[in-house]
Amino acid sequence: MLFSHETLRASRGRRTDFPIIVAIHSTILGPAVGGCRVKDYGDFSSAVADCLLLAEAMTYKAAAVDNGTGGGKSVACVPKDWAGFSRHRDRAPLFLDIADIVAELVGQYHVAPDVGSTPDDMGVVRRRTPYVAGLPLSLGGAGGTAYGTAIGVFAALELASSTILGSQSLRGATIALQGFGGVGSLLCDLLTKAGASVVATDIDLSKRQAVEQSGAKWVAPETICAQDCDVFMPCALGGILDDRVIADLRCKLVVGAANNQLARPESESLMTQRGIVYIPDFVANAGGLAYSSGIEIHGLSAQASSERLVTRITGALRTAFDMRDEGLSLTRAAYRIAEDRLRDGGYAGPSALPGPDGNA
Repeated sequence: MLFSHETLRASRGRRTDFPIIVAIHSTILGPAVGGCRVKDYGDFSSAVADCLLLAEAMTYKAAAVDNGTGGGKSVACVPKDWAGFSRHRDRAPLFLDIADIVAELVGQYHVAPDVGSTPDDMGVVRRRTPYVAGLPLSLGGAGGTAYGTAIGVFAALELASSTILGSQSLRGATIALQGFGGVGSLLCDLLTKAGASVVATDIDLSKRQAVEQSGAKWVAPETICAQDCDVFMPCALGGILDDRVIADLRCKLVVGAANNQLARPESESLMTQRGIVYIPDFVANAGGLAYSSGIEIHGLSAQASSERLVTRITGALRTAFDMRDEGLSLTRAAYRIAEDRLRDGGYAGPSALPGPDGNA
C-alpha cells in the first residue's frame, strides 16, 4: 500500500505564509489526536515525511492503551530564526494559521502541544476552533501533557520493577534519570518520595541546582548512561539507545518518557542479549495523551483521568509481559496489542509489527 493514512492536508498560512501540514493516520478508534511540532525542517518533503511518521506513531500509542482516540500530527515549517522563537515574539498569527486548517477538518483531528508549541499556544488555537487538547488549566484544559506523562511512566516503572526486579517497592532502588525538563523533574519528585536513590542530569547545565534541590545527585551528562543502577530512565532526546550507549548500560531495566528511544529496530534485541529489559516507550509515555484526552475529549475529571491512564498503561504492559511466553519482545507484543485493537475496529492498513529480531 503506497499511502496508509486517511488524510494529508497542507496549506500556507494566510497570516505567516509558513507551510502547515496535518496528517491523520487513523480515526478508526476515535478522533485523531496529536501534537503540533514547530520546527525548521530545511525542506518541505522532510516535514511531510516526519508528519506522516508521527501520525502513525500516535495511532499505535493510542490503540496500545485503548485510549479511544486515533492518530494524527501537525507540523509548522518555520524559518531557522523561528525554530527556537522567543516568548516575546508574537506567536498568535502562526497558531491562528494552524487553527484554520484544524477547523477545516471539523473534529477529525484535535491538535495538542508538542516540540515548539505550548498549552498557551493551544489557547490561541482555541479562539478559532474547539478541536484542541492540552489547553491551559485556566481555559478548562489539562494544562499540558507533562503531568500525565510522568505519572504514566512512574506506573510503568512500578509494574516493571515488580515484574523484572521482583521488588514490590522502589525504596532503595537506584535510578539514573536522563533529562530534567517538565517530565523529568516530576518523575524525580515521585521517585524520591518513593524512597529511590536518584542520579540525574540534563544537557542544560543550569539545571544542576534544581536537580540537587530535588534530592537527587547530579552527574555529568556524558556519564549518565554508564551509571551503575537498577533502572535507566531516558527522558530527553529520542534515538538515545544506540549500540554505543547499550554497550555502556549498567542496569537491569530501561523505562523512560522520551519518544523513539531506540536508535534502530534491532536495539531492543541488543539489550535483551545483555540481560536488560526495555519497556516500549510508546506505552510507558502514553500518559500525556491519555490524561489530556481523558479530560478534554472524554469529559473525565482530573482524578478519573489519572486513574484511567494508570489502569490502561499497566494493563497493556501486563498483557505484553504475558505475551513474552510466545517468544515476543515487549515492543512486538505492544504493537500486536495495538494492531489487534485496530483490526477489531476495522483498520485495513498495512501492519507495523516489527519482526522477531526487531526489524519491521
